Amino acid sequence: MKNIIFILPVLLTLISFQSHALIITDVRKDAAIREGYDGFSTDMIALGYNPQTDIVNSVRLYVRVHEIIDDSDIDMPGSDTSEFVIFYTMLFGARMHVYPDVDNESFEFVRDYFPGEDTCVIWGMFECDYDPVKTGQFGIGIAASTDNLWLDEARWELDITRTAIDEPSAPILFLSAILSLISCRYWQRANTKK
Repeated sequence: MKNIIFILPVLLTLISFQSHALIITDVRKDAAIREGYDGFSTDMIALGYNPQTDIVNSVRLYVRVHEIIDDSDIDMPGSDTSEFVIFYTMLFGARMHVYPDVDNESFEFVRDYFPGEDTCVIWGMFECDYDPVKTGQFGIGIAASTDNLWLDEARWELDITRTAIDEPSAPILFLSAILSLISCRYWQRANTKK
């Protein structure tokens, strides 16, 4: 019976141990894409991501863009009116996505990361200098040859599993105190009779 005093904290910990699946999202909407280099970054740590304890199940980047003025009738690839654009997705090994000409209708692309894939963007001599999954800093760079593009939406979705030990509730604490008192009293009586 005296072992219950030592087993009780372990039982309380197991009762309060919880695992939660969460999706952390950052969205940028309705922004003009300027000629030259532009982009945005997001701090997932500020949105609740903890790289030390959270397990990343997947990361998704969704981008949708369209022309502001439809110039598809006068537009030839390589001409001054073509909407040449490059997207640098800062998660997937700094991959580039090149679109030589965006015409009229909106276009979109999705990039996914799943565990096991390399997420290092910048490599040093012997180790990774910048890994968004480990730092919580995600981004996308946009290099455009025109001012005629509009970003409808850029959305980062971080699917994580969070394991946490919550504080036990008041009834559990009260019950554990009563059980501890009873077991101490029982143990004390058992030892005095010997």
